[in-house]
Amino acid sequence: LKARGNVEDWLCKVEEAMFASLRRLCKKSIKDYETTSFLSWVMANASQVVLTICQMMWTRDVTNILRDTRSSIRAMRDFE
Repeated sequence: LKARGNVEDWLCKVEEAMFASLRRLCKKSIKDYETTSFLSWVMANASQVVLTICQMMWTRDVTNILRDTRSSIRAMRDFE
């Protein structure tokens, strides 16, 4: 991106490019999360992406545990 024209317009384009870049990195990181060792995965990705994907996966796992009401207490203990 080149800084031309109104700064407000230029900064909006920078922000859009940042969102697109993070979205692309997150999509790739989600695919790699299940197939790569955790340490390798962490070292290969930006910290912002790692934190975001870890929070998403934690939420997914806890939601799945809580959906199974038969053994949710035991499953939560195992998850810890």
